Amino acid sequence: MKIKTKIAFASLVITIVSISFLFLFIYFGMNRLLYSSLDRTLSQIASNIEGNFMEEYYEGDKREERRLELVGANNYWLRVLNEDGEVLETSLLGEKLDIPLKLTSRTNRYFNVKIKRGNLYDSRLLPGKKSEISFRMYARRINGDFFKGWIIVGLPIEQIKKAQGNLLTLGVFGIILISFITTFFTFVFTGRVLKPLETIAKKASRIGEENIKGSIFEEKRRDEIGILASALNNMLDRLKKAIESQKRFISDASHELKTPISILRTHWENELNNPALPLQFREKMAKDIEVLSKMSSMIEDLLILSITEEKRKNITKEPFYITELMKELIEDVKILTASRKQELNYTEEDSIQLLGDRTLLYRVFLNIIKNSVEYTPEGGRIDVLVSREGNNAIIEIKDNGIGIPEEELPNIFERFYRVERSRSKIYGGSGLGLSIAKWIVEAHGGTIKIKSKEGEGTTVTVFLPLT
Repeated sequence: MKIKTKIAFASLVITIVSISFLFLFIYFGMNRLLYSSLDRTLSQIASNIEGNFMEEYYEGDKREERRLELVGANNYWLRVLNEDGEVLETSLLGEKLDIPLKLTSRTNRYFNVKIKRGNLYDSRLLPGKKSEISFRMYARRINGDFFKGWIIVGLPIEQIKKAQGNLLTLGVFGIILISFITTFFTFVFTGRVLKPLETIAKKASRIGEENIKGSIFEEKRRDEIGILASALNNMLDRLKKAIESQKRFISDASHELKTPISILRTHWENELNNPALPLQFREKMAKDIEVLSKMSSMIEDLLILSITEEKRKNITKEPFYITELMKELIEDVKILTASRKQELNYTEEDSIQLLGDRTLLYRVFLNIIKNSVEYTPEGGRIDVLVSREGNNAIIEIKDNGIGIPEEELPNIFERFYRVERSRSKIYGGSGLGLSIAKWIVEAHGGTIKIKSKEGEGTTVTVFLPLT
């Protein structure tokens, strides 16, 4: 999941939670305000009725007048009860609509009730068409000198219920809409903010030893991305200098070592033919010459590596027959296979010409075949096949040697990498041969593949374009 998606999702969750808490606070706050206002209204009605009926309720000259006042109260439900629960006075709505009540000794009590409307559909008394209707009720206990009982008053709260439903619907819709808008703009904004990071990642993925340059990333920004770009540029500059220093060291060291080793090897080879030297001493010199040969070969590999890396795009390509090159190479390595009593077979399907650097490609196949010779036991077999497939020349070198462990194959072309170093000490090798071979083949536009199974052998296949 991308970072901008994660941020957008986090923004969605935070927005939903925050807006939901805010809405619940408003929703319950509005309910509290509405019911508080309604409760004050009910309390005021009860107080007015209590003031009119407490002291003068039993004075007959005003009783009928007060009853008419109650009867004319169309907008609220009212009943005045004595201590025995007998209804003394009632409003029109209280007379026509019966609400069952449980009277207690509690002085003041607010509560909600839901009752069936019955046959009462008088819009003057009770507007609406619902079969059930809710009331907010207030029961007040009266303990006066002239009157003891209850005043119970109520108002329908359907409008409040409707307002609550509308507010809830509006709140849910608002939460969804605000969350969507916030998430959308967060996603877009985050994408714009992180866009330079994607650019940096793409550029970084294209960086290799051959194309390291300074100031690859934009540094004009003054935010964290600009700081990151500046740090990457500085790192690349240091890396470029380190690689160039390494290349110079390899090239200089190779040149410095090549001459004295060649002189020593030539001198000792001449001395080896001196009949005056004891046999034991000549055997020791022969082993030293073998060591010098390996060192000379490794230095030659390092020289080729340093030269070809500097001139990868300037390789001199000339037409030549790859079949003739392979025949020449087979003749050169026969002395190696003969010393190990190995069978070396060469097959070509056709005379194949291609464009390339003959010297470098000779080195490629020499390294590959030398590996086959070294890692194939005495009496083993090495097969070399040159063929054509489409617009490619295919050179296949197959042996029945010790093979390569499967887990080692992905690293086989790395520089100085040797399969099972303990085993490499026995068979020798610098770990540069296949790395150089891969580099030269790719510089010619070709590919190199290796298939191997431990204990059964290895097959190296090189594909080179004909034009």
